[in-house]
Amino acid sequence: MTFNVRYGTAPDGINHWRFRRKRVVKTLESLLPDVIGLQEALPFQIDEIRSALPMYDEVGVGRDCGQRQGEHATILYRSDRYRAQERGTFWFSETPDVAGSRHWGNRNARICTWARLLEAQTGASFSCYNLHLDHWS
Repeated sequence: MTFNVRYGTAPDGINHWRFRRKRVVKTLESLLPDVIGLQEALPFQIDEIRSALPMYDEVGVGRDCGQRQGEHATILYRSDRYRAQERGTFWFSETPDVAGSRHWGNRNARICTWARLLEAQTGASFSCYNLHLDHWS
C-alpha cells in the first residue's frame, strides 16, 4: 500500500493532521497491509501511526539530513511476517549518497527509501522502494 499522509504541520485548517490522524490509523487498521509506503510523513506522524499499530517496523530517514528530521518516505512493514535484510535511502541528485542533496530543478530534496524484506515463513525475499517525486520539476 502507498499512502501520502500529507505534511503534518501544513496549515490545512479542518484538514490538519490533528483532525485526520484517527482516520489515517483507522484506514490502515482496517486493511493491515503487509507493507506501507508513507509519503510526506514527519517523525511525529510516523511515531503516532506506529504507536497505534505496533505490529509495524520502519525503514527510512529524513530527506534533508539523512537522520530523523524532515519529511520521510518511510516503509512500514509487518514485523510479525518480515525482517529487513538490507535497507537504505538515496537522494535524487548527482550525489545520491549525500543527505539533503538536490539537482535537476528540485526545490526540495527528494529521496527513495528501499528495503529488502525477508518473509519469515518461506524465506522468500523481495525489494520494496518508496519515493515521493518533486511536483515542480
